[in-house]
Amino acid sequence: MQSREPVDLHGIVPVLPTPFNSQGEIDVLELRRVVRFAIARKVGGICTPAYGSEFYKLSDSERKSVIETVIAEANGRVPVIACVGHPSTQVAVEMGRFAQRAGAAVLCVLVPRAVPLDSEAILKHIRSIGSSVELPLMLQDADFVGTGLPVPFLVRMREEVPNLEYAKLESVLPGQRYSELINATKGKLKILCGWAGMHMLDALERGACGVMPGCGLVDIYDLVYRAFKTGELPKSRSLFFKLLPSIVFSMQDIELLNLFEKNLLKARGIIAAADLREPTRGFDAQYVRELQEYCEYSLSLLKECGLETSALD
Repeated sequence: MQSREPVDLHGIVPVLPTPFNSQGEIDVLELRRVVRFAIARKVGGICTPAYGSEFYKLSDSERKSVIETVIAEANGRVPVIACVGHPSTQVAVEMGRFAQRAGAAVLCVLVPRAVPLDSEAILKHIRSIGSSVELPLMLQDADFVGTGLPVPFLVRMREEVPNLEYAKLESVLPGQRYSELINATKGKLKILCGWAGMHMLDALERGACGVMPGCGLVDIYDLVYRAFKTGELPKSRSLFFKLLPSIVFSMQDIELLNLFEKNLLKARGIIAAADLREPTRGFDAQYVRELQEYCEYSLSLLKECGLETSALD
């Protein structure tokens, strides 16, 4: 294997949606357009195919196609994080090797939770993926209703998997875990905030290096981040508080979040359709009305911030 260049993920690192056409097939041209949109907004990197990409509805071959397409369109302009999480260690290893050959900068690996596993089995899974590639790993601890893996175990994982460099913690009350992990690893395990950036300010104040929201309002998230980093805390908080209503509404459910993000991108002229791949939840008329209201609110917030609402090629 060839030696790799170090990767410094920071700032806003959005998860890209997967656009589908009327036949439910991946729309490659629109996916490329989403990549161009994100890069034009000066993001710190892009991530796919993750929960926000509906990865759980994609075949393994489709996931590979998405990874290849995004890497090709990015063309080295920003780091691409390829999500290779899979309940099977063998498949995850193969997917990781594929993503490395395709030119990914970082691999995102999920804590396997398809079946109950003890800590040794989880560590073996992550170690197997890490030892099969030279790329840095990002561990996504997606425990949406629990407290996630214990901090001492994550510290041990960092020590035993040398290329584990990032962690995206998505669990109940993650803030204290941010602080404990950064302190225990002396900053060697860098933290990115997930959950659509709901805990963004808390994460940044505790030392997180970046935030991983969706793509629809990535330019407003960037304003919040830049204001925080330049010490303009009142401005950062004011902008973030204006983002919160849409975050809270959309984060009630992953399918609602994905539908909201796609509707935003459609309203901004980036994708033509906001359809989710079946099966998906059925939302009643009131949810649909609220979703449209939050999209309109978000568009007005873009204008208020002096940002373009429409896509620019």
